[in-house]
Amino acid sequence: MRRLACAFTVLAAGVALAAEQAPPPQPAAPAPATQTQPRFRAGTNYVQLDVIVTDKDDRPVLDLTAADFEIREGGRMQTVEDFEHVVVPPTARAIDLSRPGTPSLDTVSNAVPASTSRAFVFVIDEGSIEGIDIVPLKSAMKRFIERLGRTDKVAIAYVGRSDLGQDFTSDTARLVSSINHLTRAYGSAATVDARLPVRLTSGRAMIEVLRNVVTTLSVAREPRRAVVLVSRGAYSTTGPGRVQSDEWQEFYERARKTAVPIYSIDPTGLLAPELGFEGRLEDQTPANRANLDTLRRSGLERLREISLNTGGQALVDRATPRESVDLILADNSHYYLLGYYPSPYVADGKYHDVSVNVKRPGVRVRSRSGYTSGKATPARSGNALVESLTAGLPGGDLPLRAVAVPMPTGAKTASTLIALDVDLGPTTRAADAGDVFQIAWVAVDADGRVKASNQTSVNVPVRTAVRRSDVVGLYDVLELPDSAKTLRIAVSSGAARQSGTVHLPIERIEPGTFAASPLLIGLDGGDGRQLARLSSRASASTFPPATTRTFNRNRRLRVFSLVTEKPTIAALRLSTPDDRLINTIPVAQSASADVAGAVDLKATVDLSRLAPGQYVLELVVTNPKADQVRRAVAFEVR
Repeated sequence: MRRLACAFTVLAAGVALAAEQAPPPQPAAPAPATQTQPRFRAGTNYVQLDVIVTDKDDRPVLDLTAADFEIREGGRMQTVEDFEHVVVPPTARAIDLSRPGTPSLDTVSNAVPASTSRAFVFVIDEGSIEGIDIVPLKSAMKRFIERLGRTDKVAIAYVGRSDLGQDFTSDTARLVSSINHLTRAYGSAATVDARLPVRLTSGRAMIEVLRNVVTTLSVAREPRRAVVLVSRGAYSTTGPGRVQSDEWQEFYERARKTAVPIYSIDPTGLLAPELGFEGRLEDQTPANRANLDTLRRSGLERLREISLNTGGQALVDRATPRESVDLILADNSHYYLLGYYPSPYVADGKYHDVSVNVKRPGVRVRSRSGYTSGKATPARSGNALVESLTAGLPGGDLPLRAVAVPMPTGAKTASTLIALDVDLGPTTRAADAGDVFQIAWVAVDADGRVKASNQTSVNVPVRTAVRRSDVVGLYDVLELPDSAKTLRIAVSSGAARQSGTVHLPIERIEPGTFAASPLLIGLDGGDGRQLARLSSRASASTFPPATTRTFNRNRRLRVFSLVTEKPTIAALRLSTPDDRLINTIPVAQSASADVAGAVDLKATVDLSRLAPGQYVLELVVTNPKADQVRRAVAFEVR
C-alpha cells in the first residue's frame, strides 16, 4: 500500500535534513499561527469558534444573535466579542467529467481565507468499493464540485493510491482529473476474505489515513473544515490490519478537539440484503448470504460510529450518494463564528476545554471543544522557518504568490522556473535599513518523501522596493527530481517580521517525448516589482513570470514556451472560456539557448482591444510525426 498523499504527510524528518544544509535563518521569523491555537489580535490572545446549530430534525437554525450564545472555558463564562452568522450562497456550475474544461490554475497564494471559505477532504476507501459503485460515486463527487463556493478548497485522498490523490485546491480542472482516477484506484489496498466473496480494507490503513487528514485540517485557516469518508465500512479485524478499539477512541478524541467532523457516505445507497452470488457455486449457501448481510450491517455501524464520535453525520441510509453530498454541503453552508478573549488566559501550552451553549430549548450545538494555548516563553527555534514547511497547508502572515514552470529538458531532473512575489505592504515604509529574506524549500513526492531541499537568503533594499512597489519578485531555476510532485516554499522578512508559506504543484513532463513547457506569462515592460534573481541559473532567454492572472487592458503580455523539437505548426489561440475564438496570434520560433535541439516559442498579446472579462490563451504545437501538444492558461482582463 502506498502512503498517503503529500498534503497529509508529516515531513519533519526530511525537513530537518534541509535545516542542516544551511545556517539558521537570521533573523528568525515566528512560526505561522494555526487554527488550533488562539489567534492574536493587537497582542491579545483570541479564540475563534465555528458553531453549527440545528433543530431536532437537523435543520439549520438561522435566526440566532450573539445574545443567544454562551461560551464557557473551564466552567467560567466568557464574553462573546465577535459574532458573525455565515451563509455560504449556493452555486451551480456545469462540469463535464469527459472534458478538461477551463485550464488548471497555475498560480498559488497563501491569502487569508474569507469567513465563507471551507476546506473539505474526500477520503476514498477504494478497497471496499465495488465496480457498481464507481459511476454513481463519480456522479456524486461531480455534483459536490459543481456546488462548491468560489473560495472553498477540496483535497482528494485515495487510501491505497496516494499518487492519484489531489492536494487542496479550488481548481476545478485538477479536481476533475482526480475524480476520474477513481477507475484506476479501484481495488487498491483491498483484501479478500477467504470465507466470503467480499473485499475488505485494512483497518490499519484507514485509521492512518484519517489521522493524517485530521492533523492537516486542524491547522487549516478556513473557518469550516470537514472530512467526507466514502466507504462501505468493512475493515479487516484480524492480522496486521486490525485496529484496537482504544486506538479508535483516541482518534475520535483528537478529531473532536480539533473540530474536524467526519461525514460518512455509503457509495451503494439503499440496497436489498447481500445475495452473495459471486464466487464459486458451492459458496452460494444461505449461511454465507447471512454472513454477508451481517458484514454489511456491521460496516454501516462502523460508519455511524465514526461520524457520531467526530461531530459529523452518517449518511448511510440515503437513496444515492448524490443525495448525501447535497446534505453535507447544506450542513456546512450555515454556521456562526464566535470570537472571544479567554479570561483568564493561561499560557501553559495545554489543551483548554470550551463549551458552547445556545439559550434556546430543543437545539443541537456542534462546535470545537477547546484549544491549545501558546507557551508564556516559547523556545525560539533557529529553524522556525524550516519547521513551517511541515504543515500540510500554506499559511503565515507574509503574503506570497508563486508560479512554477517546468521545462522539458529530457533529463531525469526537471529544470523548473520559479517566480515568487513577496508583498511587503506598508509595514516596511519606515524601515531605514535593507531587508533580508530567508528562504527555505522542500520538494516532496506523492508519498510525502522529501526528494530535494535547500535554504538561502537574499538582501533587499527596502527603500527602493517601496518606491517602485510594495512587491518584491524572486526569480530562480531549480533542478528538481523527476519524482517531485509538490514544492513547498517558506519565506520570512526581517523588516516585516513576518513569514509565509506556499505550496506549488509540479507537473511531471515525460522525458524523451514531444513536449512543451507550460505557458510562461509576463508583462511587456515589466510590472514595477523589484526583481531579484536568486542564482545565475535564471535563464536569460526568458523573462520574470507574472504571478497574477489578472491584467489591465493597457498592457501587453509576453508568452513563452520551450518545445523539445522544432514544430511544423505552432499556433497561439486567444478565446473565451466557452471556446469562442477571438484571435490567432503569431508565434516566433528560435533555437533554444538552454536546451540542445529544443525550440523557444515567443509571442506578444495586446490586451487593449479586449473587453473586461475572462479569457484563455492556448498554444497548439504539432511535430512532423503529427504528434500534438496543447498548453493553455486562463486569465482575466479588467
